[in-house]
Amino acid sequence: AQRNLAIVVFGSDASTRMDWGNVANQSTKNQALSYIDNLQLASSSYQDNGGTNTHAGMMLARNLLKNREASSYVVVLTDGAP
Repeated sequence: AQRNLAIVVFGSDASTRMDWGNVANQSTKNQALSYIDNLQLASSSYQDNGGTNTHAGMMLARNLLKNREASSYVVVLTDGAP
C-alpha cells in the first residue's frame, strides 16, 4: 500500500525538505527518518531569530496537497513561539 509523506520545515521562511515519497518503500522510509533525525538534532542547537512563520509552512503544505487525489493530512509541529 502507498504511504506517501512529504516534509516541510518552517522558521522565518519555509522549504520542502522531502517531496512526496512512498514510505512503505524501505529506502524512502530511511530517507524520511534521516530528515526527521536531522531536524531533531538541528532544533536543539538552532535559533531562528526570524520567528515562526507558520503561514509560510502551511501555504507550502497546501501547494503540495493541491494535486493529491488520495486522502491527505497535514501535521504541524512547532515550538509554540511566535
